Amino acid sequence: MGKRIVHILILLISCMFAFQSCTEQQQDRVVPHVGNSAYYWRTTWQLSDAERSFVTNHAIKRIYLRLFDVVQKYEASDVEKQGRLLPMPEATLHFNEPYDLACEVVPVVYIMDDCFAADSLLAQKIVRRVAQFCETNDLKWNEVQFDCDWRESTRGAFFRFLETAKAELAKMGNYRTSATIRLHQFAQPAPPVDYGMLMCYNTGYLYDSPNINCILQTSEVKKFAGRLKNYELPLSVGYPVFSWKRLFRNGKFVALLQGVDLNDTVSFQKCEGNVYRVERSLSVSSPDQSTFGLRLFAGDTVKYDYVPADTIMAVKSILENQRRGIHNQVVIYSLNENDITKYTRHEIETIYTTCK
Repeated sequence: MGKRIVHILILLISCMFAFQSCTEQQQDRVVPHVGNSAYYWRTTWQLSDAERSFVTNHAIKRIYLRLFDVVQKYEASDVEKQGRLLPMPEATLHFNEPYDLACEVVPVVYIMDDCFAADSLLAQKIVRRVAQFCETNDLKWNEVQFDCDWRESTRGAFFRFLETAKAELAKMGNYRTSATIRLHQFAQPAPPVDYGMLMCYNTGYLYDSPNINCILQTSEVKKFAGRLKNYELPLSVGYPVFSWKRLFRNGKFVALLQGVDLNDTVSFQKCEGNVYRVERSLSVSSPDQSTFGLRLFAGDTVKYDYVPADTIMAVKSILENQRRGIHNQVVIYSLNENDITKYTRHEIETIYTTCK
């Protein structure tokens, strides 16, 4: 009888240590508590009164600030000369006013995944450009985030880029690195960075049916959520508070629309599921600045995609059940008056609330 009690005690102690080890392992895979954060993803830095109030009212602690994109461009100014395609910065952020928020800044660089093989010194060039940009604009920083939609075929090149960038940053001091993680990238090894930013949006494609909200679908998140438990990288989560309008013609996606008032009942007739029918032909501005505009024709349809707060909360619950503490930092995309004013203050507070 005494031996049986001893065996039971040993088993209980082993379970306690196993539980403690599992808990510590889970804690190692979440980002230490940061608080509320937001992306800023425009080409000019200038906050409206509503955006400044948002930062104050919701105690924003960290701004992920997109500095520039890196894309392939022809080296020669005249494309017809067929100069070499090289990675070059584009859409660099311009400050219309000084950065005066009491928020930590994390510089973000978006990189097209076809850039890595074209320039072996790309990591050094980007890191130095980030450092120079922050010094010029008096930005205090200790981290760089790299945003890239890498695939299996470009994973090796991107990971080597990250290792080189870390080495370059180490020459300057004690800097962290982070990377965005898209849901489809969960099927691959984790990138060599300090933590990942799970982009919980763009779960579909622009050309998806108007019946589908391609910004965020709970069903799509569920397909990947099970991989959270064993993903060997600390994670934070970014949630969408943006919307967009997709133009369809004969059932096929044409373009995203800008500056279109769907409340104009002369031009648009609301149908079911946030789908609008174009009632008369009209011209609107185009996202492509190289064109003269975009023509809408009677019979076209426009799908308004928007993510309600309760959908975000449902996704938060799914993720938190898979990895406790993943919401130590919640980030919204993005700090833009056109986006944030679609939600009530209570809804934003609910999105930011850390799951217990």
